[in-house]
Amino acid sequence: MKSYLWDTLSDCVSVYLVLFNCLQVTVQCKTIMSNDLFGGIEGGATRTSLVIYNGLGEKVVEHEVAESSNHWNMGMTECIYLLNQIVKDALKKSGKYPADTKLKCLGLCLSGCEEEETNAVLKQGLIKSHPNLAEDYIVCSDTIAPIAVAHGKGGAVIISGTGSNALLVNPSGKQARCGGWGHILGDEGSAYWIAYRAVKTCLDCDDDFEPLPPGATINATWNLVKSHFNIGNRSVGLETPSDERGVHAPQDDDCNARRNEMFELLTPFYANFSKPKVAQLCQKLSVEARNGDVLCKHLFESAGVQLGKMVQSLYKNAEKPLLERPGGLPIVCSGSVWKSWDLVKPGFVKQLARTDRGVLVKEISLIKLKTGHATGAAYLAAKHINYPFPVKNNDTCYVFYNYTAASS
Repeated sequence: MKSYLWDTLSDCVSVYLVLFNCLQVTVQCKTIMSNDLFGGIEGGATRTSLVIYNGLGEKVVEHEVAESSNHWNMGMTECIYLLNQIVKDALKKSGKYPADTKLKCLGLCLSGCEEEETNAVLKQGLIKSHPNLAEDYIVCSDTIAPIAVAHGKGGAVIISGTGSNALLVNPSGKQARCGGWGHILGDEGSAYWIAYRAVKTCLDCDDDFEPLPPGATINATWNLVKSHFNIGNRSVGLETPSDERGVHAPQDDDCNARRNEMFELLTPFYANFSKPKVAQLCQKLSVEARNGDVLCKHLFESAGVQLGKMVQSLYKNAEKPLLERPGGLPIVCSGSVWKSWDLVKPGFVKQLARTDRGVLVKEISLIKLKTGHATGAAYLAAKHINYPFPVKNNDTCYVFYNYTAASS
């Protein structure tokens, strides 16, 4: 009996020691993982955001600067300097880690990083110039980050902010793109495109070059353009007689004054051009559109058409598993123009219903993120080095619109 009790006690002690050792290992692993840091940077045309997580998936710090990190715009050397500085500033801001702490991996999802060759140049530049910044890097387009946050295993994203771009990532890894060509070659449906179209419509109307949409005048739009670019000090169509287009009558001496005002646009569009400055006009146009101005409403509806075309372009390249998901093809919608969904929706839905492009969009779900895109870049960083990083896609997004061909 004593022998039996002793054996039982010995077994219990052995089990306890095993559990104690396991607990020690778990604590040690958690300690190590809590000190492993992963950074994610998302850079657009006007802002660059960073988030740092530890290996347990706990957010350490967020940081943002009102600067572009597009190396095509600012130069590779300046871009590398900015990225390093953002990380250092964020670590210092955390109050927990010194600025010279080396990250396990840094994910860079940046506007302009569309080519593998230039991405490799950026990566090597960081390694050479700042060897203690991170142990490894992954460099890719800013379109990748939202998909990593929302889907994980494939999906689409349409960015319509200062500029525009669209990307589809299939479960097989195959990708399809649409847009991303910048303001000279593209940016359809973006804030810049809407603002540019507003200015160009005013010029075309004054030149009697293109007709306005039925019932539209340029009064409100031209007043906004003048105010935004600090041109002249009078409002078209208010002090002097105007025709049905909102353009001053040809016999008025004020016509020459108006034409001189329009020539003042050459300065902000050529001599001192700033794409973000032009794009900022879009928000003011949205206010007039919601106030019922016909031309402003038309501009946003036209943008919706362009965004619908992007969906059609991606949809025809989507693989069956994506299309058969509940809710159809998931599309993350990113950028300031999507804040005016009520204004772009009519043109968007109208375009999706069209079949003259050889594609029938059966069902899609438009998604908004609850977290910043930089989180997706951090997810990609952990995945890049096969780190067991906890990812919770379901908690990071929500569907704000579901389109089906039957309901259109």
